[in-house]
Amino acid sequence: MPLLHINLSSADQVIELMHDLKPQTLILRQVIINKDIMSAMNADEEGLQIDLRHMFNGFELLSNISSDNKLFIPVHSRPLAPTPAPFIYPFHLKMTAEEIKSRFVIKCFKKDGLTPVSFDTSDDGHYKSIDLYFEFETAQHFETIHTPGGLGVHQHV
Repeated sequence: MPLLHINLSSADQVIELMHDLKPQTLILRQVIINKDIMSAMNADEEGLQIDLRHMFNGFELLSNISSDNKLFIPVHSRPLAPTPAPFIYPFHLKMTAEEIKSRFVIKCFKKDGLTPVSFDTSDDGHYKSIDLYFEFETAQHFETIHTPGGLGVHQHV
C-alpha cells in the first residue's frame, strides 16, 4: 500500500502533491512531532490541533475538544533537555476521503484550536516539524473498468 507523508513546518502550510488522489480510505498510521522544549508548557499548550478539513472534504474527525476535522493530539511537557526526543504517536485511524486535491492547506493550532502554533526558532518551545504518515489504497488517479461484453476493452474514468 502506498504511503502519503506530509511534513509541516509552518502553522499555515500549503501542501502540494503530484496529483489528486481519488476517493478512497486512508489510514493515519503515525504522527511525529519535533518540538524545542526548553521550558515547561502550561496547561493551555499541552495539546495540538491539526486542521485537516481542506484535505478531507467530509466530516471525518469529530470531537468535544476540537471542532470538526481537527485532529487533537495531547502534547505534554518533558524534562528540559538540549535536544529533546521527538513525540511519536502511533495511530490507526481509518478515514474516507471523498477526493484529495493535489493542493490544499493544513493549519496547526494550540490546544484552544484558535491560536496558531509557533514554528519560529526565536520562540522558546517552538515546533520544529510535524510529520503525518497516511497509508492509502492506490496512488492511481483513474480506474480501469473491464466491460462485461468486451474482453480487453478498457475505459478510463
